[in-house]
Amino acid sequence: MILQVPLSTLSPQLPNVEVPFDIKTVSLIYIPAVLLTLIIGKIIYLRHFHPLARFPGPFLGSITNFYQAYIIATGKLELYELEWHRKYGPVVRIRPNYLSSSDPRHIPLIYHKDADKTNFQDLPSFGFELAIASQRDHKHHAFLKKRIAPAFSLKVVKESEGLVDLQITTLLKELDRRYLSGTCDGKNDGVLDIAPWTQYLAYDVITELAFDDNKGFLKANKDVDGLIGELLKALKGGIIISAVADLFLEIYNEPLGIGRRLLNTKQDPNSGLGRILSFAQAQIDQRKRRIREGKPVRNDLVNHIMNLRDPNPDYDSKEPGPLVSDAYVRSELTVITFAGSDTTAANIRTIVLEVLRNPSIKAKLIAEIDSCYERGTLTGKIASYDQLNAKDNCPYLYAVLEESRRFRAPAPIILPRKVAAPGMQLPIGNYGDNVYIPAGADIGCNSMVTTRDTNFYGPDAEVFKPERWLESLVGEKRVIALKRADITFGAGSRTCLGKNIAWMELVKTISSLFRLYELDLVPPPPGEKPYHFENYSLWHESGIWIKIKRRNVPEWFELDEATI
Repeated sequence: MILQVPLSTLSPQLPNVEVPFDIKTVSLIYIPAVLLTLIIGKIIYLRHFHPLARFPGPFLGSITNFYQAYIIATGKLELYELEWHRKYGPVVRIRPNYLSSSDPRHIPLIYHKDADKTNFQDLPSFGFELAIASQRDHKHHAFLKKRIAPAFSLKVVKESEGLVDLQITTLLKELDRRYLSGTCDGKNDGVLDIAPWTQYLAYDVITELAFDDNKGFLKANKDVDGLIGELLKALKGGIIISAVADLFLEIYNEPLGIGRRLLNTKQDPNSGLGRILSFAQAQIDQRKRRIREGKPVRNDLVNHIMNLRDPNPDYDSKEPGPLVSDAYVRSELTVITFAGSDTTAANIRTIVLEVLRNPSIKAKLIAEIDSCYERGTLTGKIASYDQLNAKDNCPYLYAVLEESRRFRAPAPIILPRKVAAPGMQLPIGNYGDNVYIPAGADIGCNSMVTTRDTNFYGPDAEVFKPERWLESLVGEKRVIALKRADITFGAGSRTCLGKNIAWMELVKTISSLFRLYELDLVPPPPGEKPYHFENYSLWHESGIWIKIKRRNVPEWFELDEATI
């Protein structure tokens, strides 16, 4: 309908003129036209006038963060990033304000000690905002690390070595009971999917070390209470959201406070991350109850973190500050217990898979382990960490471990940093050229990309080759250079606190598996699915079908007598 509006009713000075005023025309044409103009203007700015406009990359990535969210949702992030770098070069613009580097030489320049994390860490409602791993500011991170690091020292970790041994023993005996002895469902052909067992081991180890109460994943041969599945589901959603963190932060910080109320939602204690946080809180409550009842408590991770203190608000006082809040303890335990476990499990899977794919590597590894047992430099059903870590005792074993992390990073994502003023210069090519990265940009490296750089790793960068880590073959300087380019445990001042725990678990598990069992890859049984993987910041893997058989070694006598 056309509304006839007499202008004289609006202004007595105007003649009585009737002007057609079509509301639908305004709403259906002019408003979309204005919005389209704004969008086109934004695209033109991002493509031609943004500080990162000169960097090459996928077109959609340069104009919207949602393209990266889509790429992450495919579960093939590292494959896309590898292809982008092959096409566009060592520094690629993958989001409007986000650069990816594939050059290992850039690692110490990007991940220096004063580098801050990006604004993704400011997102609310994830439940671990207070944890050390979530801190943007490098100074606050340094403060938190200084007070919590003693709980992860090698000395403290070695005091818990017996607890790690107990869980590895449980793994070895459960595999034998379920797949060789015929005592469980009559199964004795030795065929199994090793993928879930690596997760059960890693989660039982960390919950035992952290809480003095493992969940019994290994003995149950299942995801107890669905904790692992809920964590992976939460991580998948979280990593997709991270790509559009800027949008969520704009909504969260809008001046009316509506966005804050929308995003500050309470976690569902029965689903996703809420279940993980509920588990962590239950451990805190249980520990407090034991203390109130005067029962003895172990000096484990939860005990150490609960006894940390915040700074005294009265800076002139010599008295210690208040004990940290439950929210802080819960944040730290969530990150330590769950995110750290899956990376260790992924590392074990990579070692098993790649060693079994390469018969010559498998033969060398077993020969070295057997030789150490024959010489007496390794002893027992599970060799001690001191024996395994002794200089020159197991160089090939350690080369396999190092190469597994290079070949398939346990956390296959970019670890971004915010470029501080006045910006940074990064070397490009081999002729002394540099490229300037402006302040305010986000930049980072994905280990799955940097480790494929043929200029640094050679033409065999995509080959699983433990020999590249053997000092006797490549020299000490080369091994040092390789370790400096390794960011699988983080980089700079933000190196993973759980590194000692992970390393102990890895070396002891792999040496025991290959000493006690003959392992071979086999096709999936009828009706079972083959190997499959997806990348959602951690590897989601299944279908690593192997056949196990007892090796004729004396350590089985000790293992058969062991109780779990």
